[in-house]
Amino acid sequence: MNRFFYFLGGVCLFFASCTFSKIVVHNAPSIKDTKIFEARELKNTPSEFPFFISKENIQLPPPSVWTSDQEKPATENDIYSFLERTNSLSLLVVRNDSLLFEWYNEKLEKHPPQKIFSITKVFVTTLVAIALEEGKLKSLDQKVSEFIPSFSKGLKSKITLRHCIQMTSGINHNDYTRILPSATLYYNTNLDKQLDKLKMSHEPGTHFAYKSVDTQILGHCLEKAIGKSVSDYLEEKIWQPLGMEQPGLFTLDSENGNERMFGGMAVGSRDLLRLGKLFKNKGKWKGKQIVPVKWIKEFRTRTPKADKWWGYTYGWWLDGPQAGEFKNETDFIAAGYMGQILYVDPDNDIMIVRRGWDNADMMWHVVIERLAELIAINVPNRNFSLDSPSLDFKGIYEGEDIRIEIRKKDKDWLIEDSKTGNSILYKRYAPLSIFSKKGFNKIMFKIEGNEILGIYFDEPSDMRLRFLKRMN
Repeated sequence: MNRFFYFLGGVCLFFASCTFSKIVVHNAPSIKDTKIFEARELKNTPSEFPFFISKENIQLPPPSVWTSDQEKPATENDIYSFLERTNSLSLLVVRNDSLLFEWYNEKLEKHPPQKIFSITKVFVTTLVAIALEEGKLKSLDQKVSEFIPSFSKGLKSKITLRHCIQMTSGINHNDYTRILPSATLYYNTNLDKQLDKLKMSHEPGTHFAYKSVDTQILGHCLEKAIGKSVSDYLEEKIWQPLGMEQPGLFTLDSENGNERMFGGMAVGSRDLLRLGKLFKNKGKWKGKQIVPVKWIKEFRTRTPKADKWWGYTYGWWLDGPQAGEFKNETDFIAAGYMGQILYVDPDNDIMIVRRGWDNADMMWHVVIERLAELIAINVPNRNFSLDSPSLDFKGIYEGEDIRIEIRKKDKDWLIEDSKTGNSILYKRYAPLSIFSKKGFNKIMFKIEGNEILGIYFDEPSDMRLRFLKRMN
């Protein structure tokens, strides 16, 4: 029997182009994966760096403060020791168009393009916005079947571009819970063929699930509409106009094949700042409107709707660790595997880029947002958390069709449904929110002054956000 498995493994290794062999040989994705995939280069014409560069790095708040809500918080106060221990590649901090902090791992060249994984999705969705403005796409309500014939029957025939860009297509994929299909997509050598095999699990527009395959479908439809490769369109519409400092790479499924739309780009850290500045400035670059203003307003709107989850729009995450009235928040994040982060806060004119080999047990989208908050208020040791001695979060919370009790259990929180008696353990997510991995649900506390008014009960998969008033 062992000889059979050796033989099978040898066959797969011999046929190195097969998807299964790549999964076996390479296992988890890596920032060095540009070396194992074919790629198209995005040619750059560098322009002047659009930020003032500080002569020396400013002193950032201690990592022990802005990671204190993590399961494994930092013990270091020295930022450089922390970045090295957490396998970070780079950290860049911009405020008021000044690059105040710029650090690169000493094992790395200064500004090389590195894999950005799912931040790629923002580049693809931005091209969709431009194609819509140019009339190459009619609307987000166009059916996918107009571009991919295999989507012309059954539930798949109902899928629109809007469903794909909002991750509500109903396709039976989930990047967080269905690992093998995600791995098959990542290492696939014929993505067109893979799209034809997809099955459905939900009616389109009724269920949110973060799944990279939706962006692959979206990018495929975009290519059909514009009549050229996404790489060529990206170079023309974004790379050249923004004067990117480094050439980029868009990895492919095979030689002269399809761009891996869901996470295949390699970009320099400084060039991510250029993308952030484009969106911070409402789509305008050096006086020219690159991205339609309407598109910017749409993705930054946090109003819950029946056909989408409020926390994810057009490739950007809006569900940071908010407290209070989340609708008033204006920051947004592009995030990728292993803690690749582009954070933008237009109100406080702050942008942060973090890159890394892995996430080192940090929820980087949370800690980077908290770092930004501390920079904005210029208070390095603010006590702003569920451990605040002036607030008691335990109690009864009631909404239109739900009543729950929140109790503290060691370091975690137990949420009990008063109607059913069922209880679920929630862990701290951020300073003033808790999270359940079981249901992927989040609870955000609404606070005014030192009074807890209630909670927002966030259920992404069902696209519901309910307010529960505190009863005692």
